[in-house]
Amino acid sequence: MPRAKAQITEADPEVEKAEARAPSASPRRSRASRGSVKESQANRGAAAAVAEPEAAKITSDKPAVWSRRDDAGTDVEIAGRPESPPAARRWDAPPASPPAWSYPSGTIAGRDTPKSQPLAAPLVPSLGPEGRRRRPIAVVALSIITLGIYALLWHSRINTEVGDFDTRMYVRSGQSTFAVVVAWAIGLLISVAGAVLVVSAQMQVTLPFNPQLSSLQTYLLLGGIVAVPYVVMLVPFSIVAVVMTLERVRIAEDRAGRTTDVQLRPARVVCWLLVPVFGGLVLIGLMQRRLNRVWEIVAPGPVARITNY
Repeated sequence: MPRAKAQITEADPEVEKAEARAPSASPRRSRASRGSVKESQANRGAAAAVAEPEAAKITSDKPAVWSRRDDAGTDVEIAGRPESPPAARRWDAPPASPPAWSYPSGTIAGRDTPKSQPLAAPLVPSLGPEGRRRRPIAVVALSIITLGIYALLWHSRINTEVGDFDTRMYVRSGQSTFAVVVAWAIGLLISVAGAVLVVSAQMQVTLPFNPQLSSLQTYLLLGGIVAVPYVVMLVPFSIVAVVMTLERVRIAEDRAGRTTDVQLRPARVVCWLLVPVFGGLVLIGLMQRRLNRVWEIVAPGPVARITNY
């Protein structure tokens, strides 16, 4: 009731305004209207005072109804208070962090995903310095004069030059040269043995061993150094070293851009070793001429660069 009186008191100015707007009405009629207004406001205040605690009681006592779908897909009503909703089940809770395969927020798969970039061309290492150009005739002549010693040095140098020219090739010039040195040493020992037999026969010196060789056979032994190409073909690792050197020359031609129809054929060229006396020398000159062409293609230069050693 105190609240209703407060509302009636607050409504007095409105009544006065209504009376001011209707000055032509009689005093008796204005009193009656004023009494009806006061009575209606009192009734509304009393109804509001009674309805307010009942509404609060209903709100606080009536539990809220929550709807949830079970595993079978059926909606189930669950009672609970509004201020404390039922806890979400494990499969309803949001993930703590997005999975590793998920797309970033706001990204749509198939539309916003980055397109695959074209594969970059593989990096090809650049070629190294070119080797020394030599005159094939000079190489052959020096090999004859030095009884093959220069040929061994030349074999080591060209393997080193080809390996420096293309570092992708696995080259061990020392091992390759050693394999050829073994064949050369066998031929040299045969020549030395023939020279000892000839000298002992001329000086009529009796040797502790008698090989029972004729004079012709003894003089033929002096040419053992010339038979080095045949010894190379008989010793397995020696022939492998020569063939691998030919293959490296062919690879150098390929790196320089020469087509396959003009490149060196190792299996065909190595057959020059079957030619007596001159076969090995022809093979040396042919290899050097091929290398000269490669160096000219890679770095053209004046002819004065060619050396005899």
